Amino acid sequence: QQEQQEQQKQRVIVIGAGVGGLATAARIASQLPNNDEVEITVLEKNDRDQLGGRCGSFDVDVENVGTFRHERGPSLLLLKDEYELLFSDCGIIGDDEEVGEFGEFGDDEKRTAVATTTTTAAQSYGLEMKQCIPAYQVIFEDGDVIPLGFPRSKCSQGLTLDQIKSIQILEQESISKLNALEPNGFRKWSEYLDTCSAYLDCGLPNFIEERLDLPSFPSFLKEALRDGAMR
Repeated sequence: QQEQQEQQKQRVIVIGAGVGGLATAARIASQLPNNDEVEITVLEKNDRDQLGGRCGSFDVDVENVGTFRHERGPSLLLLKDEYELLFSDCGIIGDDEEVGEFGEFGDDEKRTAVATTTTTAAQSYGLEMKQCIPAYQVIFEDGDVIPLGFPRSKCSQGLTLDQIKSIQILEQESISKLNALEPNGFRKWSEYLDTCSAYLDCGLPNFIEERLDLPSFPSFLKEALRDGAMR
């Protein structure tokens, strides 16, 4: 009888244990009425320490200096709402309500609902993502450092007044160093960030998610054609 039950089991195979593969397997498992009837197998060609793909990290030892941890793909956290949505899709409870109630909405509406809840599904699970300010440092060969990645609105980050003042001082030092590297260095850096923002706002819905978002195209075209289409 046990052998017969094994033969009747459906089997789902997911290729790749990166972020997409693990998310797909989790979503499938969460939607099954009876997990005993379906077996989900995730196949990965790399070693176990590389499971998670770009969510993973690795250490680099520098002699007489220390050990430094490097993320394999920190740019993925630009899509923070996608991570929040995964926990919601898997039925994790957030804000004292069953997230399954989002089922009648489209992905955009679910993202908005997830982003505006007091306690998100990810936080209920124990994962809280906080913005790093500054986002990172550029370290030159001579040891000089420029901190980069300051949000344009700092009051919404839940920071104290002293923290905001410290960040503003650090940001002014960053601006001065950028301008010292080349004339109008900070302005050029700000324009580059505007270009990246427009590309992401247009590229994410229209090309990655494959849903038409016409309002995002004007900014995209403006940045793409800036300076004689040099961007």
